[in-house]
Amino acid sequence: MKYKKITKEFLLISLDRLTRFKLTKDKYERVFSDIINKFCIFEAGESHNLTVDEKIKIVEKVINSSCENKENDLFINKFLKEYENSAFRQDEISKKYLNNKINYNSALEEIKNIKNIPENVHQLIAKNEKRNLDYENIRKETKGKYPIEKIILCEGITEEILLPTLAKLQGIDFSALGIHVLQAGGKNQVGKKYINVSEEIKKEVIILLDSDAEEIKNAITNKLQKKDKICLIKIGEFEDILPKNLIIDVINESYKYQLKEEISEEYFKNGYVVAIKEIFRERALGDFKKSEFAKAVKKHLETTSKTYDFSKFKNNILNKIGL
Repeated sequence: MKYKKITKEFLLISLDRLTRFKLTKDKYERVFSDIINKFCIFEAGESHNLTVDEKIKIVEKVINSSCENKENDLFINKFLKEYENSAFRQDEISKKYLNNKINYNSALEEIKNIKNIPENVHQLIAKNEKRNLDYENIRKETKGKYPIEKIILCEGITEEILLPTLAKLQGIDFSALGIHVLQAGGKNQVGKKYINVSEEIKKEVIILLDSDAEEIKNAITNKLQKKDKICLIKIGEFEDILPKNLIIDVINESYKYQLKEEISEEYFKNGYVVAIKEIFRERALGDFKKSEFAKAVKKHLETTSKTYDFSKFKNNILNKIGL
């Protein structure tokens, strides 16, 4: 088998994927297989059915031979192994992958001047250059959220998009605290998602549910691990904690060219989601998509100078989850 020199661009992609907050075995198997498939040339008769040990040796050779600096003190290897072990429960295959001897410090030198380096790789570069940084100071140094310390498991995309933004307006920086927001894909998926997460991840999980999920809360409570907790929003859906004037401003701003006249408060009598859907139907704005609306709210909050009352968010969410 022969192999080609790995490009800096693909090296960056690989380092990014290896350091995301995903199960160790899953991300290592994907990245190592991609490198082998893209940069190795198998001769006739050579088997593609490689063992984990063989994959590791090949990827070590491909990456290490592609870096100019051949010295490797395994500092980053030890750091990654320590963090992965603190975050995830590891099987024997994962342990093998984490014992690799990839020359990470040289690989980071190769890619550190590339533009738009992903946050997690940027933080790895900082750790490599300032080796006494602990997790908190890595985040402080780079203003990023890795390494992850806590997970908020929520129902859907709206919470995933808006929770960090709304918290930041209250002086709580999810990135600085290493908080990762993870959506379940719907209320009925939260229980299944939590079971999967709790079996694989060691970090604290806070489950955030809408007020109509009492039955789901009761079902999960029986399976809740000691380190984890459930919080129920008592005032309806997540969108109901948003100030009414914020929702009105976002609709009027985002759809100003489609609205014949601006939206007023008269629509908001039976809950915000019901009102928004009614507005979209009446004004022929198309289907109401929570993800698009959440992104519009996020953009508005990040660009406006106007202030809003987020006391509902503070009282019903931040205080309940202990932030």
